[in-house]
Amino acid sequence: MFSGNGNILANISGAILFPLLFQGAFIDFAWGAGDEFWIMIGKRVFLLLPVLSIVLGCWISIACTITVPFRQNRTDYMTNLLITWWDLGKSIVTFWGGVLKFIVNLFVTGFWLLKFAVLGVWSILHEIVFMPLRALRNAGHVVMTSHIPWIAVNMTIFWCVIEAFIFTYVTTPLVLDTFSNITGEQLSMQMVRIPLFIFLFFMILGSYAVLSTFVSSIKSKKISSIIGIGVI
Repeated sequence: MFSGNGNILANISGAILFPLLFQGAFIDFAWGAGDEFWIMIGKRVFLLLPVLSIVLGCWISIACTITVPFRQNRTDYMTNLLITWWDLGKSIVTFWGGVLKFIVNLFVTGFWLLKFAVLGVWSILHEIVFMPLRALRNAGHVVMTSHIPWIAVNMTIFWCVIEAFIFTYVTTPLVLDTFSNITGEQLSMQMVRIPLFIFLFFMILGSYAVLSTFVSSIKSKKISSIIGIGVI
């Protein structure tokens, strides 16, 4: 008699504690401690939370089922319990779908960021490579559309530089000898050439400015200006 009661109690306790039969194996499998790294990460991301929720749901369902004999509206209560399990299954599927959607969106976002970075680098290189050509085009546009004859101005300055070089080379010995006689010291050629070149360059620019003013005075027939410039 006592053995029969013991078997009944053992069966009842086994039915109540049935999650102990599988929860350890389920959790160990979902934790994946002995698997390779990526497999372990995949199990912990996709399986660990669903397995824990199922094990917890089993223990809660056992506690809820024990109270069924003492409740009213037992049919509705059990129906709601089964609906809760159905909602848990949908939540697990939704969780998997959300993780997959997150991974896909992460890869798509990374692809667009990479594309944006490549296009940014390409735009910077494009600007660097074509900047001299663009500067030349803008300079040419300014030269062609400006009221100032920039070509003539640049050629005049260039010719003044050439003349200043020639006159500096020719007159350096004379200037060097003159200053040496005045100061009584022998000056070096480098000390004389640079200031002499600057002086002659501005003198030549001044002569062209005088010629330009002389031509303008002749065109406007200003006798006083013509006589003054002629004296200069």
